[in-house]
Amino acid sequence: MENPFEENALDYDKWYDENEFVFESELAAILYLFKKAKRKIKAIPIENAKSNLESSHIIYVKDNLKSNQEESEKSNLKPNQFVENRNNLSLMQRGDYLNMSENKNENLMDGLEIGVGSGRFATALGIETGIDPSLSMIKIAADRGINSFEGVAESLPFDDSLFDYTTFFTSICFIENPLKAFQESFRVTRKGGFILVSFLDRSSNMGKYLSEHKQNDKYYKSATFYNGQEIISLLKIAGYDFFTSRQTIFNMDISEFQKNRHGLGEGIYGVILGWKK
Repeated sequence: MENPFEENALDYDKWYDENEFVFESELAAILYLFKKAKRKIKAIPIENAKSNLESSHIIYVKDNLKSNQEESEKSNLKPNQFVENRNNLSLMQRGDYLNMSENKNENLMDGLEIGVGSGRFATALGIETGIDPSLSMIKIAADRGINSFEGVAESLPFDDSLFDYTTFFTSICFIENPLKAFQESFRVTRKGGFILVSFLDRSSNMGKYLSEHKQNDKYYKSATFYNGQEIISLLKIAGYDFFTSRQTIFNMDISEFQKNRHGLGEGIYGVILGWKK
């Protein structure tokens, strides 16, 4: 499938600056559930959350030339570094990632944003790790300090139960197999962890309009939009439970901040929180 973000990464990232009230409204809806989830997860004991990472490398960022592993081992990459060497994009070692995780304060949580894009949400929320299929986008995310991996949601290059939580922020509509993506997020999330999904709700009035006119948008013309019940059904099949939701952006007036409220179906921007029991 053609990835429109490769050639338009900077333009897409600029959208957040040009539509600051929309971004702030979306972020506020996410934060409402995110803060509650983080307070709750602190009370849950961590069980079997250690990773069994092997010494073999995991691709940090790559290109079609596939950088030589031996060269990457000599480069002494540090987390958050993005290194380009002779037009080849270097690798981050599994050992580097494991050390990064183990050296963290135990009170801090390790989260993963799936479909991290340019890292706007991850940066705002303090999520340290992200994965995205667009190399152009993760270059920007890496510059923002995100540990950025190139890859797809349906096949995450991480061990079981590695993260305390995973997130999908307006990315599920671009993923070819959302059920497989949720199953993968469930796999890499520890017991007692959570998932946070924000999406463009096609059952809202603005969502219906966007669905009808998506062919005119270079980013959304290949997107598949869902309603809240469809997202929750997929999450249940993947294994998640105990759902809570928020919604925002109820009209086209983007000149001011819009509050969020409980439920789904009215605002185009929906957010769902689920738990791994």
